[in-house]
Amino acid sequence: MLSDIDNNEEFSEAVGNVFVEGMKAPGNSLHSKSLPLFNALAQNSRAVPAWTLLIMIDTESRQMTVRGVLEQVLYNTSKDKLEPLLENILQMLKGDTRDLAIDLLQVCCTVKGGSKVTDWSKFKSPILDLLVASDVDLKPLWLLVATVVSKSDPITSKRLTEKVFQRFDEMMGQRMLVFCRLVGKSNNAYFQKWVLEEFVKYTPYGELD
Repeated sequence: MLSDIDNNEEFSEAVGNVFVEGMKAPGNSLHSKSLPLFNALAQNSRAVPAWTLLIMIDTESRQMTVRGVLEQVLYNTSKDKLEPLLENILQMLKGDTRDLAIDLLQVCCTVKGGSKVTDWSKFKSPILDLLVASDVDLKPLWLLVATVVSKSDPITSKRLTEKVFQRFDEMMGQRMLVFCRLVGKSNNAYFQKWVLEEFVKYTPYGELD
């Protein structure tokens, strides 16, 4: 079914609605089969090794469908019922849907201002593992890291910031500046309280001249 989506917006929306309805349960909850359904959707949307632009466009269309389904599920489900789904997406970081999982976690962090996430501390270890991986697409990853730091509770945000800068101490470069700029734009209070402090600690005088 996903292989037929291509760039057909109406068909993509129809497919998405089928999965959204299939994942619903009474009381703004998730159906017992929602995780297998979502995993099947994600697995069938993953990038297919190919050199043709046509297949890459098709893959992007499928992944947009997955993101659309997740957004609707987040809006329609009580936050106290969403934890299994969020944990499931975090587990996807370990498989061949990792890049998609990074995008999906970004959706989780931004829908309704991140209010659907009940335990931000669960993001910390998986994110730190990704920072040392050599084959991760850096732009979506650092956007996710900055978003988690900006949206999470103060304790998680401060601890994650400290760990992130420990990684920067090993690799430095433009990534530090990008991270600081993203956090500063999203949550200036957190930036002033602990991100700036870590930035000064790890930046040798004159390095940014």
